[in-house]
Amino acid sequence: MLLAPQSARAWSGWSDTDRALLVASNIALAADWASTRNAARQDWPGGLFEQNFILGRYPHQDKVDLYFIALIATNYLIADNLSTGKRKFYLSIRAITHAHAAHNNVQLGMEIKF
Repeated sequence: MLLAPQSARAWSGWSDTDRALLVASNIALAADWASTRNAARQDWPGGLFEQNFILGRYPHQDKVDLYFIALIATNYLIADNLSTGKRKFYLSIRAITHAHAAHNNVQLGMEIKF
């Protein structure tokens, strides 16, 4: 499962808040991924386009998948190498940013659906 580290030891030094933020950020990433993937699968209907410059304006579904798999896979690794205060900030920003993006995608008519 990509939502939490597979080994309980992996995050044994983390606070409950840090753990909750990791799960929340991965859920937000998954929601953003699903809604962005939905747009790509439909070939960016109704004048929609991607605003993430890394992906480009009209990324193919494969590129969307690779991008979000990389983000989710590295989310824990980045957070684990940060001090507690910076970890909370990083994971909070990650969760808020991707939850906001997923919300915007849904408002534009994209479903959160793989």
